[in-house]
Amino acid sequence: MSPVTRDYLIYGIATVIGFGVYFALHNGYAVDFSIAILVGFVATHGAVILGRRFL
Repeated sequence: MSPVTRDYLIYGIATVIGFGVYFALHNGYAVDFSIAILVGFVATHGAVILGRRFL
């Protein structure tokens, strides 16, 4: 797998994880929008870091 393809895969998976965290917090647990989107961004960032380290 080329580095570019690997990065696209990591970014795609991280985006899905970030949106999943945001929607679960905002719609499932009725957390305020700003807190939910912030935690979603942090989850996306963490998923990218972990993906680059382990993939």
